[in-house]
Amino acid sequence: MKKLGNTSTAVMQRRHDPLDSLDDFPTPPWGSRLFLAEVLEPRFGDLSKLTAWEPTCNRGYMARPMAEVFGRVIATDIADYGWEGQQGRCDFLKGRVPDEVAENGVDVVMMNPPFAKAEEMVLRALALKPRAGVVIIARSAFLEGEDRLDRLFGKHPLYLVAQSSQRIPMVRGQYDPQVGSATAYSWFVWKTDYAGDPLLIWTPKFRDRYKRKSDVKWEKRDQLPADWIAEACNDTPLFAQET
Repeated sequence: MKKLGNTSTAVMQRRHDPLDSLDDFPTPPWGSRLFLAEVLEPRFGDLSKLTAWEPTCNRGYMARPMAEVFGRVIATDIADYGWEGQQGRCDFLKGRVPDEVAENGVDVVMMNPPFAKAEEMVLRALALKPRAGVVIIARSAFLEGEDRLDRLFGKHPLYLVAQSSQRIPMVRGQYDPQVGSATAYSWFVWKTDYAGDPLLIWTPKFRDRYKRKSDVKWEKRDQLPADWIAEACNDTPLFAQET
């Protein structure tokens, strides 16, 4: 099943922006895989039947793990990061949505938004009325704030907060499995039509189970040895589909 590729007709013209001016902190792929398998799928059902939009796709570090489980992933970003799986440029807050989203809607919006704009982007995602819900990863401190309670949580109650039991280090411009972090991250989930009290859970300590060698700098495969490419393709079949 084809899940990623440069096929969208709704994307803005691609161009290179100065990436150092953006909030460029990719999500370690193991964190997304763990959350999707251990938290989201048990509660949202078979994700292979759902379509997801990742509007902050960056270099694909979250979109690729999403594409391993969702039936369809639409991957866009405000900037062009040079990733072949990105379907184009789209300002999530101000731009028009991709044609596929406009025509067919979407089941899940899932992203790692810039922290300063996270609240605004969640409100935008909720306004799109995805059929299943909205998911973000953000610093656990996102729960704080009287104004945020009034503007967001009070009007749009959370379904679930999944505190990561293991640190998810985010490094500017790349995924580096060797670095540590003092920052705590949580997954925040809004489930469409959920009216109960929010659930609070901790993700299981399965980091090593969801790590893959091919996650490290895989987007620079044209600069890497052929044997590494072969191993990566075997490890992650989607790798070969992104050209």
